[in-house]
Amino acid sequence: MHSEAKLYDQSITDYKALQKDLGSDELPNLCKEYFTLTPEHQRNLSTLADVWSTLEDFNPKQGWLQTPSQVHQFENEEIFKQLLIKQNKPETYLLTAECCKQDKTQSLHLQWTGNNWHCVIWHVAKEPITEHFQPCLTEEATFLQRNQNKILRYQRLWQYTPQQGYQLFAARFMGFGECK
Repeated sequence: MHSEAKLYDQSITDYKALQKDLGSDELPNLCKEYFTLTPEHQRNLSTLADVWSTLEDFNPKQGWLQTPSQVHQFENEEIFKQLLIKQNKPETYLLTAECCKQDKTQSLHLQWTGNNWHCVIWHVAKEPITEHFQPCLTEEATFLQRNQNKILRYQRLWQYTPQQGYQLFAARFMGFGECK
């Protein structure tokens, strides 16, 4: 793990030198961080009750839920709790959801796969918290939200393999922001 972390440190150093040499602010800002995705952080949920319970236990700050008829967004815990009460019914089918915690170090992604819901909880930190945390490079990506003056903020995670170099392997929801 130690030599792997050094590889990421060297990559960041080389990347920052390239940014400086090019004199470009248009290259994305890359950071070295650590992520974990242990078995308890990814699982399949077989019932809608499990889905709603998982969302409630996660207790997100911001996010969005998609049902067959609508996308519901929330920007604080109170709106989420109201949405949970309104939507947590046997006839309300959840297709997908993305949300994040207050400190934005954890994100939850739920996706209907055709026969169950796949749930992934990403935990990203500046330093490894346990031995399960692995280094990665991260960058922020923003997308304009349709019909609103807001953006969706995501964090892209890149991981190194000797065979293929750095590859994008995930993007996690980081909350909403204002358009500039």
